[in-house]
Amino acid sequence: MNIQKKCIQLFLFATLIVLYSFFAFVPVQVFNSPDETANFVFLQEYSHQSRLWYEYDYNYGLVQKFVFPRSTYSDGEVILPVGFWGLSWMYGGVTKLLGESLVKFFTPLLAVFAVFAFYRLVKFIFLEKDEKNDIFSRRIALVSALLFSLHPAWWYYSARGLFPNVPFLSFLILGFMFILTQPVSKWLLSASKISGRVTRYVDDFLGSFCIGLALLIRPSEFWWIAVGFLVVILFYRKVFDWYKILVWLIPGIFVGFLYYTINTSLYGGASVAYIQSTSHTAGKWYQLFFPFGVHPRLIISIFWDYIITSYWWIAFPAFIGGIAFIYQIAKKTLSKRLICFFSVSLVISLYILLFYGSFDDVSRQLHTIGISYHRYFLPIFLFFSIYAAYVYTKMVERFDGKIFSYWFSASCIFLFVIFSFEAVWFNPDGFLQTRDNLFHVQTVHNEVMKKIPKLSIIASEHEDKFFWPQFQVMKNVSDPDIMNSLAYLTENNFPIYYFTIELAENDQAELEERFKNYGLQLIETYKNPPHILYKVEKI
Repeated sequence: MNIQKKCIQLFLFATLIVLYSFFAFVPVQVFNSPDETANFVFLQEYSHQSRLWYEYDYNYGLVQKFVFPRSTYSDGEVILPVGFWGLSWMYGGVTKLLGESLVKFFTPLLAVFAVFAFYRLVKFIFLEKDEKNDIFSRRIALVSALLFSLHPAWWYYSARGLFPNVPFLSFLILGFMFILTQPVSKWLLSASKISGRVTRYVDDFLGSFCIGLALLIRPSEFWWIAVGFLVVILFYRKVFDWYKILVWLIPGIFVGFLYYTINTSLYGGASVAYIQSTSHTAGKWYQLFFPFGVHPRLIISIFWDYIITSYWWIAFPAFIGGIAFIYQIAKKTLSKRLICFFSVSLVISLYILLFYGSFDDVSRQLHTIGISYHRYFLPIFLFFSIYAAYVYTKMVERFDGKIFSYWFSASCIFLFVIFSFEAVWFNPDGFLQTRDNLFHVQTVHNEVMKKIPKLSIIASEHEDKFFWPQFQVMKNVSDPDIMNSLAYLTENNFPIYYFTIELAENDQAELEERFKNYGLQLIETYKNPPHILYKVEKI
């Protein structure tokens, strides 16, 4: 590799780090979602105390089990993560070594490594000739990496670094890159002329370990990864090196044992956290694979809104690319490797669409980039990037060496960057609006800290992220158990507050009536539009 090529790679690496680190440079100590807040609190706990739970500062008596924010739950003694603890455990461990000031850069850095690994992976998939002479595989790998690195969903959630989806997919990409391209084995062989099974399987070990870390972050994704593996094995069963299974099992067993041990110590079972995070139990056999059920109308609606129309400039060329693959398969002109890739991408995409497309997010009508479907569908967007790149690369190849080719390339790149930039920065949940939200949250947080006692409990519907863990919070005042708990805590002289957005007159009257039914009243204490803090007192 010459110096010029190294400089270009270093420049691209640094550029992506900057693009993905937008929120790391925003000078606030708060987050814009309960998931991020919870992950940060629990990684702090693991970094400082080597534990994945949060202990109460005070004893709230009989109602302590109701005192906890969203994205967590209480067993009556401590506050525990709901869902998956893998990211908090992993980042907490790294924070022990590197310090808390760098934690917001962990995901951006991981995402950049994943983009470079993605380039190598796509190049391998499309490599048909001698590696040094296959221009097409390098072109499509470069275009795929460009499309994926600046895909709005990947870009946005790489910056929202304490969501688990980008770290999960990053480790998965790295894992498959090691297993398929064998970079370390090739380097060891060329550098020291070492050969043998130890060198031969070192990448398989590293790849399996990375995939294990990915599943530790999001174990709910196990089934579609397993299905993808099964499809590959079916294609290559006659030439498959079965020793690889043994090598994969070594880190796999270690990660599985780690997951079982920690999960059991936290929840008393291996799958309890997942059940609580989805609010479903496996009543029927298929709910093990589709815990939200399968709802065709909802799936079609979400597919159109969040995969097609949200990123149409990638979706439509991706569909053309998929049709081109089907045509070549029918004509028997596609290699076995590419048929395998097409089959894997199709099966995985369909599974993810059925799985998450059946989840009815209460905010799905908003269609903003902050809605959860965008991060759930990241693997589908990864495949779409490859198919869109295939179409683009074929078109450029058709006019290679002509002026039209350069104009076409420049125009496509320019339009793609403009559309992606607009979706990431100017969306209602985009960078600029989220940054303003964070400044507002930090201001409210600081001002409320000065106005109310440390032992205060703040009830809120959606704004618990403003205050936890500096204050204990409670959610869902429409729940009778919560209202009874607030009355109990008020009776026992705990300072109780209610924090909300400004409500319409009818909604405000309904809220006050609800509190009145439990012998409580709301007294305005602090206001910073659009939010109001009320003191909750006995009537």
